[in-house]
Amino acid sequence: MHKFAAFPHEFGALSLKLRLFSLKFEALSHEFEPLPHEFGALSLKFAAFPHEFSALSHKLRLFSLKFAAFPHEFAALSHEFAALSLKFEALSHEFEAFSHEFEALSHEFGALSHEFEAFSHEFGLLSHHAGTRCLTLCPCRPIRRCLTGY
Repeated sequence: MHKFAAFPHEFGALSLKLRLFSLKFEALSHEFEPLPHEFGALSLKFAAFPHEFSALSHKLRLFSLKFAAFPHEFAALSHEFAALSLKFEALSHEFEAFSHEFEALSHEFGALSHEFEAFSHEFGLLSHHAGTRCLTLCPCRPIRRCLTGY
Protein backbone atom coordinates (compact mmCIF):
# COMPACT_ATOMS: atom_id res chain seq x y z
CA MET A 1 0.00 0.00 0.00
CA HIS A 2 2.94 2.39 0.64
CA LYS A 3 3.74 2.15 -3.07
CA PHE A 4 0.29 3.54 -3.86
CA ALA A 5 0.81 6.43 -1.44
CA ALA A 6 3.92 7.64 -3.28
CA PHE A 7 2.29 7.69 -6.70
CA PRO A 8 0.23 10.94 -6.26
CA HIS A 9 3.35 12.78 -5.06
CA GLU A 10 5.43 11.55 -8.01
CA PHE A 11 2.65 12.40 -10.43
CA GLY A 12 2.26 15.85 -8.80
CA ALA A 13 5.99 16.50 -9.09
CA LEU A 14 5.94 15.53 -12.76
CA SER A 15 2.90 17.74 -13.32
CA LEU A 16 4.72 20.64 -11.66
CA LYS A 17 7.77 20.07 -13.88
CA LEU A 18 5.56 20.07 -16.96
CA ARG A 19 3.95 23.32 -15.80
CA LEU A 20 7.37 24.90 -15.24
CA PHE A 21 8.45 23.78 -18.71
CA SER A 22 5.30 25.38 -20.13
CA LEU A 23 5.96 28.63 -18.26
CA LYS A 24 9.58 28.73 -19.49
CA PHE A 25 8.46 28.20 -23.06
CA GLU A 26 5.82 30.92 -22.69
CA ALA A 27 8.43 33.32 -21.27
CA LEU A 28 10.74 32.60 -24.20
CA SER A 29 7.88 33.18 -26.61
CA HIS A 30 7.30 36.60 -25.06
CA GLU A 31 11.01 37.33 -25.33
CA PHE A 32 10.97 36.36 -28.99
CA GLU A 33 7.93 38.50 -29.94
CA PRO A 34 9.74 41.87 -29.87
CA LEU A 35 12.90 40.56 -31.56
CA PRO A 36 11.70 40.89 -35.18
CA HIS A 37 10.55 44.47 -34.55
CA GLU A 38 13.79 45.31 -32.78
CA PHE A 39 15.77 43.74 -35.59
CA GLY A 40 13.95 45.82 -38.20
CA ALA A 41 14.41 49.07 -36.29
CA LEU A 42 18.05 48.35 -35.57
CA SER A 43 18.83 47.42 -39.16
CA LEU A 44 17.68 50.92 -40.20
CA LYS A 45 19.94 52.48 -37.57
CA PHE A 46 22.84 50.10 -38.20
CA ALA A 47 25.00 52.63 -39.97
CA ALA A 48 24.77 55.05 -37.02
CA PHE A 49 24.50 52.58 -34.14
CA PRO A 50 26.56 49.42 -34.68
CA HIS A 51 26.54 48.64 -30.92
CA GLU A 52 22.71 48.28 -30.96
CA PHE A 53 22.99 45.62 -33.64
CA SER A 54 25.62 43.89 -31.55
CA ALA A 55 23.28 43.92 -28.53
CA LEU A 56 20.49 42.45 -30.62
CA SER A 57 22.84 39.80 -31.92
CA HIS A 58 23.73 38.96 -28.34
CA LYS A 59 20.02 38.67 -27.44
CA LEU A 60 19.46 36.32 -30.37
CA ARG A 61 22.41 34.21 -29.31
CA LEU A 62 21.11 33.98 -25.72
CA PHE A 63 17.67 33.10 -27.01
CA SER A 64 19.07 30.34 -29.21
CA LEU A 65 21.05 28.95 -26.26
CA LYS A 66 17.93 28.94 -24.07
CA PHE A 67 15.89 27.36 -26.82
CA ALA A 68 18.53 24.68 -27.39
CA ALA A 69 18.07 23.47 -23.79
CA PHE A 70 14.35 22.77 -24.24
CA PRO A 71 14.62 19.49 -26.18
CA HIS A 72 16.85 18.07 -23.43
CA GLU A 73 14.46 19.20 -20.69
CA PHE A 74 11.50 17.84 -22.61
CA ALA A 75 13.29 14.52 -23.22
CA ALA A 76 14.07 14.25 -19.50
CA LEU A 77 10.42 14.94 -18.65
CA SER A 78 9.33 12.34 -21.20
CA HIS A 79 11.61 9.74 -19.60
CA GLU A 80 10.26 10.59 -16.14
CA PHE A 81 6.71 10.31 -17.41
CA ALA A 82 7.47 6.95 -19.06
CA ALA A 83 9.03 5.67 -15.83
CA LEU A 84 6.02 6.88 -13.87
CA SER A 85 3.70 5.15 -16.34
CA LEU A 86 5.60 1.88 -15.86
CA LYS A 87 5.38 2.27 -12.08
CA PHE A 88 1.65 2.90 -12.36
CA GLU A 89 1.23 -0.19 -14.52
CA ALA A 90 3.19 -2.30 -12.01
CA LEU A 91 1.11 -0.89 -9.16
CA SER A 92 -2.05 -1.70 -11.10
CA HIS A 93 -0.93 -5.32 -11.42
CA GLU A 94 -0.06 -5.45 -7.72
CA PHE A 95 -3.44 -3.96 -6.85
CA GLU A 96 -5.19 -6.52 -9.04
CA ALA A 97 -3.29 -9.35 -7.31
CA PHE A 98 -4.12 -7.81 -3.94
CA SER A 99 -7.80 -7.65 -4.94
CA HIS A 100 -7.77 -11.36 -5.82
CA GLU A 101 -6.09 -12.20 -2.49
CA PHE A 102 -8.60 -10.05 -0.63
CA GLU A 103 -11.48 -11.74 -2.44
CA ALA A 104 -10.09 -15.18 -1.51
CA LEU A 105 -9.68 -14.10 2.11
CA SER A 106 -13.24 -12.75 2.09
CA HIS A 107 -14.51 -16.15 0.94
CA GLU A 108 -12.45 -17.89 3.64
CA PHE A 109 -13.76 -15.47 6.24
CA GLY A 110 -17.31 -16.09 5.04
CA ALA A 111 -16.81 -19.86 5.37
CA LEU A 112 -15.34 -19.43 8.85
CA SER A 113 -18.25 -17.20 9.81
CA HIS A 114 -20.72 -19.90 8.73
CA GLU A 115 -18.76 -22.53 10.67
CA PHE A 116 -18.69 -20.32 13.75
CA GLU A 117 -22.41 -19.62 13.42
CA ALA A 118 -23.12 -23.37 13.21
CA PHE A 119 -20.83 -24.02 16.18
CA SER A 120 -22.49 -21.26 18.20
CA HIS A 121 -25.92 -22.66 17.42
CA GLU A 122 -24.83 -26.21 18.33
CA PHE A 123 -23.13 -25.00 21.51
CA GLY A 124 -26.24 -23.07 22.45
CA LEU A 125 -28.39 -26.17 22.01
CA LEU A 126 -25.96 -28.32 24.01
CA SER A 127 -25.75 -25.73 26.77
CA HIS A 128 -29.50 -25.44 26.96
CA HIS A 129 -29.92 -29.22 26.92
CA ALA A 130 -27.18 -29.79 29.52
CA GLY A 131 -28.52 -27.06 31.75
CA THR A 132 -32.03 -28.52 31.56
CA ARG A 133 -30.82 -32.04 32.36
CA CYS A 134 -28.64 -30.86 35.21
CA LEU A 135 -31.39 -28.83 36.79
CA THR A 136 -34.17 -31.37 36.36
CA LEU A 137 -32.52 -34.78 36.43
CA CYS A 138 -29.32 -34.57 38.42
CA PRO A 139 -28.76 -31.28 40.25
CA CYS A 140 -25.77 -32.68 42.18
CA ARG A 141 -23.68 -33.83 39.18
CA PRO A 142 -21.24 -31.61 37.27
CA ILE A 143 -22.33 -30.51 33.79
CA ARG A 144 -19.65 -32.64 32.12
CA ARG A 145 -21.16 -35.80 33.54
CA CYS A 146 -24.59 -34.74 32.40
CA LEU A 147 -23.36 -34.22 28.83
CA THR A 148 -21.70 -37.65 28.72
CA GLY A 149 -24.57 -39.36 30.47
CA TYR A 150 -22.52 -40.68 33.42
